[in-house]
Amino acid sequence: MSALLQEVRFIDALNWSVAHLIESKFNYNKAYELVRIGNFLTRNRTRIIIEDNIEYKRVTIRIKNRGIALRDRVMGKDIGTKKQFLIKKGQFLLSKIDARNGAFGLATDEVDGAIITADFFAYEIDKSKIEPYFLVLLTTTKQFQKFAQGASSGTTGRQRINEKSFLDVKIPLPSLEEQRKIVNDYQSNINLALTKEEEVHILENKIKYFINDKLGLKKIEKNNKELLEFINFKDINIWGIKTSNIKFQSFLYPSVKFSKIIEIISTGTTPPTSNKDYFDGNINFYTPSDLDDIKDLFYSKRTVNRKSFTR
Repeated sequence: MSALLQEVRFIDALNWSVAHLIESKFNYNKAYELVRIGNFLTRNRTRIIIEDNIEYKRVTIRIKNRGIALRDRVMGKDIGTKKQFLIKKGQFLLSKIDARNGAFGLATDEVDGAIITADFFAYEIDKSKIEPYFLVLLTTTKQFQKFAQGASSGTTGRQRINEKSFLDVKIPLPSLEEQRKIVNDYQSNINLALTKEEEVHILENKIKYFINDKLGLKKIEKNNKELLEFINFKDINIWGIKTSNIKFQSFLYPSVKFSKIIEIISTGTTPPTSNKDYFDGNINFYTPSDLDDIKDLFYSKRTVNRKSFTR
């Protein structure tokens, strides 16, 4: 029954949306106090009127928590919406439409002084209560993304997050010292992972060229700037222009043709069934003329199996 019913205290009913009530609860460490997001985020509403003869920076908030980047620089005369908002470095930004897809981030130096439309929210962060990078780290969790989806409403593909629902959600908030430690530990693990990836890449290259190194092989490529290339007749193995573009030469061992070290034992035709070297007398060999007999055998077995099953 607990899987079908869920109780919510009236004091916690911040929104009459079932999806919001379900998704706005975090599986948190009960040692930490729950703090309303609106307690440390304050909406920035610095309005600006776009002027035709001024160049403006515009931003893009990438989904899947990939941060904020400079979208472009454009003259005011080419901007249709003349009433916009000014942002600055360090503010927390989110996209009303793509918040449910992880479109959150901190404004960087690159986008300082850029403009945003009403489809974006920009917030000042109270750093006495929350570490900005801890907030960003929190938004990368699946639980937070589920909450953003639950707080969004509208038609499919154009769902917008409800600002009040967003600000009213309570999150577990450790002390500033613990927040910084969590961020530092997380970054240390990221750096360690990047180091390991680089080590793996180096090992892969070593493996890739291990044989070449042991055999002293070096790839010799044709200089495409040359108009003519001369080849000794004794070195021609096949009549084709492209065959001479890339060669391998060993500086440790002499080169030997494959034909000198392998023996061709098949001309490509089907070997006779009497050839014991191929079949060892244990492999059934069928020709096209045996096809009808094989079909009869197959269907007769299916019939027997069907009868045994119905019993």
